[in-house]
Amino acid sequence: MDTATLLRYLGALVAFGSVAFSIATKWRAANWRLTKTDAVTGTLALAGFAVSIASIRVQDRAAAQAAADEKQRTAAADAKHQREVLSQTALTTLTVEWRFDRVPARAMAPPQLRAAGTCAADFEARREPVRRTQLYPFLTALTGGVAMDAPVVLLLSLDADAAHVLPLGMLAANPSADDPLEWNRTKPDRLKDVSATIDLREDLDQCLDVTVHNLPAPEIQRSRRCDMKTAVGREGDRVTVRWELGPLCIAKGVDIANSVDLTKAALPDRMTALLLTSIGDFPFDPANFAAGGTSLPWTPRGSPRSGFPDHSRLTLVPNGQTDDSATFDMRAYPTFRMGGVGGGAQVQHAFPLVTAFAGSRVTSNGG
Repeated sequence: MDTATLLRYLGALVAFGSVAFSIATKWRAANWRLTKTDAVTGTLALAGFAVSIASIRVQDRAAAQAAADEKQRTAAADAKHQREVLSQTALTTLTVEWRFDRVPARAMAPPQLRAAGTCAADFEARREPVRRTQLYPFLTALTGGVAMDAPVVLLLSLDADAAHVLPLGMLAANPSADDPLEWNRTKPDRLKDVSATIDLREDLDQCLDVTVHNLPAPEIQRSRRCDMKTAVGREGDRVTVRWELGPLCIAKGVDIANSVDLTKAALPDRMTALLLTSIGDFPFDPANFAAGGTSLPWTPRGSPRSGFPDHSRLTLVPNGQTDDSATFDMRAYPTFRMGGVGGGAQVQHAFPLVTAFAGSRVTSNGG
């Protein structure tokens, strides 16, 4: 309570007290009997005191609401200004953190891995073992609840029009004939031009050659490559997956529909993510997922489904500025097979399964 409000309360109390004291003096002088006039005066004084107190409280609430409204308007104006700044600022780094609660144990159980390379060492000796044995299998579990050793791609739309798409995941550069999906229309060499933030399984399955002074096996030659940091954390039944992308990963990782456009640091008000699993082929060039057109359903179909991926929190931090970060409450939608046309007939059996995740901002430090 501020000084001005305290003085108003004291003023009302003093005014009522003076009338009450006068009536009490007369009451005592009249042998504890009040005249009708004194009784009416006392009643009016009490009512006036109550009205004064109520008026003060109403004024205080109005002032508090006005202050809150002004604070909200100021915050909105600041957020709008910051969004305008971010819309003119290039995206140079990005941290992606996706948190899931109530994750069943089967979703984190290590699957039986099938090495694509010829190295005989265990997977701990291979490139990026955490991504190979934990991160990518966990992403496959977001559709069926069971972790699998299979190609998987997560697509994040960095703007409202999906003209800037960040792919994350793992693909097989040379699908083998014993894979569940044998038919493949995508030329293997075309996959070498995919986003730098997509690992190739054959690349990860190469490892240190312990017979030649621990020298690393040669990497697959790719036109887009970068070093990104990833992590998988588990605390009880909560699982958090994380990517940290530096300037090179942003430059060589983000797919852009129009090559002359620049990816900006402003994040959309609503986030859509597409999870592709059971990948045998694509109806478009996988070297640019932003050019996938209507093959990629950026508008979720059906109603949100139930299960542990039902509610999750996706947080993006652009350019290392936590004040500009945004967290989205993501809901999972039904999975369906991506359609496409090939050879004059409808072909669907080798295109990926698509699971959409979508949600609005729940917290935003940058508007």
